[in-house]
Amino acid sequence: MYLRGLMVLIGILFYSASNSNESNGRMAGNEMYEKTDLAVVNHPDLFKTRWRSKIIDETAHPTANDDPQPLPPRKIIEIPAYVKGKPLPLNQLDSSLVQRVFFEYKKAVLQPKSIRGIQVNTDWLKKHPEYDILLEGHCDERGSDEYNLALGERRAQAVCSYMTDLGIDSDRLTTRSWGEEKPLDPKATEEAYALNRRVEFYAIPK
Repeated sequence: MYLRGLMVLIGILFYSASNSNESNGRMAGNEMYEKTDLAVVNHPDLFKTRWRSKIIDETAHPTANDDPQPLPPRKIIEIPAYVKGKPLPLNQLDSSLVQRVFFEYKKAVLQPKSIRGIQVNTDWLKKHPEYDILLEGHCDERGSDEYNLALGERRAQAVCSYMTDLGIDSDRLTTRSWGEEKPLDPKATEEAYALNRRVEFYAIPK
């Protein structure tokens, strides 16, 4: 009886020492040993641990001493604005085109000197079906915000109607009014006011 108790005590101590020293596996070269099961030895209170080896994928588990591999350089490609679908000032596509036409104070009627520029832009647009046109109406600072937004829209619509009469499909034309929000010249002079009463042309790729 005394012998059996002693063997049980030895077995418990042996098993505890095995768990503390070997629970995380044994390393040998590039192999790692891990515990798989427990098997009964001669006495039901004594156990032995069986081990199996597992190859470590050193590329998947780099050590702290491994030198990090440099990343390949990133290739940055500069894409023109018109390729991205953003409105582009029309005269940046062709310097012979007219970027803006101007209007008289409180008027949305096309002036004779503006008509020729609209015709040039229309002829170009007919040859380039890959683009649509955005027409932006602007005003000087005189007048209320509501009045100037409506006046800017009437100016953009006047240009749009004329381009439609010249043969451009209305589906290719979009109008927008900025009222007095985007002046070319912020000064409160007649010269500045004359520059700010305008319609701008922007090309939009389809």
